[in-house]
Amino acid sequence: MRSSVSGRFQLFLVSCLSLGAAAPVAADQDWTGPLGREATVYGQVSASVVTASDGTDRRTYGADAAQSVSRIGFRASMPGSVRNFRFETGLGFRHSNQVGQMAEAPAFDLTKSDIRWLQLSWALPRGQTFSLGQGSMATDNVATSDLSGTDVVTGVSVPDMAGRFQFRTRSGLLSGITLKSAFRTYDGIRRVRARYDRRLGGGLVLSVAAGAGYLQDIFTDEVYDIALTYSGDQGDYRLVAALGASMTRETGLGTVYETVGSASVLHRPSGWNVTISGGAANPGGPGVYVKLGRRLDWLPWGRTALSVDVLFNHDTVSDGSVSRAWGAAVVQHLDGRNVDLFLGLRGYDLRNTVLGDLRPVRAAQLGVRWRF
Repeated sequence: MRSSVSGRFQLFLVSCLSLGAAAPVAADQDWTGPLGREATVYGQVSASVVTASDGTDRRTYGADAAQSVSRIGFRASMPGSVRNFRFETGLGFRHSNQVGQMAEAPAFDLTKSDIRWLQLSWALPRGQTFSLGQGSMATDNVATSDLSGTDVVTGVSVPDMAGRFQFRTRSGLLSGITLKSAFRTYDGIRRVRARYDRRLGGGLVLSVAAGAGYLQDIFTDEVYDIALTYSGDQGDYRLVAALGASMTRETGLGTVYETVGSASVLHRPSGWNVTISGGAANPGGPGVYVKLGRRLDWLPWGRTALSVDVLFNHDTVSDGSVSRAWGAAVVQHLDGRNVDLFLGLRGYDLRNTVLGDLRPVRAAQLGVRWRF
């Protein structure tokens, strides 16, 4: 397995360099600081309290908000070159999608799988970039286009609020089916990968990547994907959108093909926004997510964001199963402090499984995110 992945990496690297080889260009001008030519340390802390009920039992936990986890990172451009370095890691706190009735992660456990970025990238002419190392695959965040301002607590990844909670059968027994296994986003992941990006103009970016799970606790997959993303303004409207496809070869489980796309539109004068995301997998079924939100300046402290959303998945647990989740959120931004206060509510339902219709799960999450 590892030798075949290495061979494909070499072929991918040669192809990307042949596309992008040319004269150097200036380094990314967003990175400023005292180290090297341009450098910065950045990060965030996302603390929350999660409470969830399965109809019989209620549990409450302190946890890192899985929708936007705590992290610290460092970015730098090397003096006199187009090379850029980035390192970022989670802080090892238990995530909100790791809590449940029977098992939850330790309160603190920092491992190699917490490393989010460890890469070198090269800026090339004609809007091209080549990256090598741990980081986002091409389809990472393709499902998560979201201009609502509430994605810190509710977004397309609906199990993030209480992912290890299990549904109960109508008789009250735990079913063994967790929220994580019942809902899918079809979004990409981070892996050790080679990645090529090219700005096509007009806000469009094309990305391709090939990677494998070398930093996962168990080496289980190799991934190949491609994505097209857009970000731009049209008069009073702000639009972000993405479309991607991936192929994942999982050890012992065969090959999974996924397509995914999302779009979010914000009307700046009114603050109204709409977000849509959807995908399909083979094997697996389709899913669709819709969010309606509004961003308001009705308090002197900063912007307030409100939203409601719903997600439907089919065939994720068994053929014919229907997973449904709804949510509501409010996020208050504190100007000048880089702080977001958030409250989210979620309901989860699962029907037409081999165990019949299961009892719903209800969850709430209250927290604060501080960025630096």
